[in-house]
Parts: sequence; structure tokens; C-alpha cells
Amino acid sequence: MPISKFCKAWVVVNGFAEVFSIAISDLLLLLRVHALWDNRREIVVGTLVLYILLYISVAGSGLAAAIDVIPHLRFDHVASQCFTDHKPQVLPVQWAASLSLELFVLVMTAVKVLEHRRSDQIITPMMKALFYDQLMYYVIIAILRVFNLVIWLNLAPSLLFLGIL
Repeated sequence: MPISKFCKAWVVVNGFAEVFSIAISDLLLLLRVHALWDNRREIVVGTLVLYILLYISVAGSGLAAAIDVIPHLRFDHVASQCFTDHKPQVLPVQWAASLSLELFVLVMTAVKVLEHRRSDQIITPMMKALFYDQLMYYVIIAILRVFNLVIWLNLAPSLLFLGIL
């Protein structure tokens, strides 16, 4: 396979693999949120519906972005890397949608932390891990999503692959 075709295939496969891995980690943490909220039916159904709708839109916008960027991908032999001079306009929307779900779940976790911070329920190591590890994960993910948005909205197209998370 010529390098330019491999480059195009690699960028698309890598992008969808990334979305899939983030979707799985978000689902696992969403299940933790369900446990924190005592598996209340309205929380479980509401967050799962939101999650499914979000990742359907993320996959759709990712496909649209891939179709948009593929003709513009090239391999630079000097730098030994794929690059593009084109910005798919849909990717910031994709990251903003993911960020909104993650911030929503962060707020849901923070509410439970505030409710239980002085009760006996948060004293156990397991509960501390459920609360604080999840809070840290979502804070870090939110920072990375904002970083992606800033890169895609403000930097030159040749630097776009700096912010793929």
C-alpha cells in the first residue's frame, strides 16, 4: 500500500479507535455514577439515553470529518508524518458535545460528593475512590477537551494533530 493511502487509512482508523476507547471509558464511569446515585431508574435511563445519543452524534460527526479531511491528507517524507492543510469544521462540535456530557457527569458526581462529604458513607476507601478518582478523571478530561477545542479553533491546519483526545 502506498504511504499516502496508508496515511489516510491510519488517520481514520486511529480516530475511530480513539472515539471507541473514550466511549468505553465514559460508559464505565457512567456506570459508577449510577452506583453513586443508588441506581435510581430516572438517573440510569436518562444518562444512558444521553450517552447513546451523544455517541451516535459523535460517530456521525467523526465520519463526516473523516470524509471531509481524507482528500486533504498527505504524507510528508521530510517529517515522516501525515499532515493536512484542511480543518474539518465538525470536529469542534464533536468535542464540545463530548465535553458537555462529561461536565454533566462531573456535576452529578460532585453533587454526591457534597451530599456525602460529612457522612459515614464517604469514609471508606472504596467510596473515596469512587468519588475522588472520578472527579479527577473528569477534570482532566475536561481540560484536554478544552485544549482540543483551542487547538482546532486557533492554530494552523498543519498543527491540528496536536490536539486529538
